[in-house]
Amino acid sequence: MMHFLIVYDSRAAKLVRYEEYVDSEYPRAAAERLKAEIAYLGQAHMEVVVLSAASKQVIELTHGRYFKSPEDLAREGIDLLDGAAGRDRAP
Repeated sequence: MMHFLIVYDSRAAKLVRYEEYVDSEYPRAAAERLKAEIAYLGQAHMEVVVLSAASKQVIELTHGRYFKSPEDLAREGIDLLDGAAGRDRAP
């Protein structure tokens, strides 16, 4: 299991900090999360999380908004809607 510290600025739609920790380093990841939460106290647009998964690829699938631009997310949403409606869009 891996642990991922993520600090994300939702106002700017930007990943501010990203760190990976192996399973035995979880206490360090949690301590860094607490430090970051204190640093951004009162800034509601700043998200601070530690996510756990087998790999970064899993986190990118489950929490893609931290890693993709708003444009990419919108494009994926349109593609998903088109697929659900049984249509294929031209590129």
